[in-house]
Amino acid sequence: MKTQIKASNIELTEALKDYIQKKMDHLDRFVNHKNAIAYVEIEKTTNHHKKGEVFRAEVNVEIDGDVVRVEKTTPDLYKSIDKIKDEMEVQLANKKDKAVSLRRRETRK
Repeated sequence: MKTQIKASNIELTEALKDYIQKKMDHLDRFVNHKNAIAYVEIEKTTNHHKKGEVFRAEVNVEIDGDVVRVEKTTPDLYKSIDKIKDEMEVQLANKKDKAVSLRRRETRK
């Protein structure tokens, strides 16, 4: 799966890129399509009611015209990235299971 990373109000370091890429590579086992693209956006947000720094991470995975989207906001950037990976893993697993079930149902007819 290809990964495109965008950062707003924060410096995108090589270590951060590697961390995000490692997390997105983990999702490859749920995506059977070679042409799937993950658009990852991270930012330090100022539009919130909490004190201190708040980080937002968002990922959109595009698979054959369908888009699966997850967004998380936490005080820790790495925790936000971990949470979007975990939630995206659940959503992609559900999408994959649904596709397999539909194929099995069609073959029984």
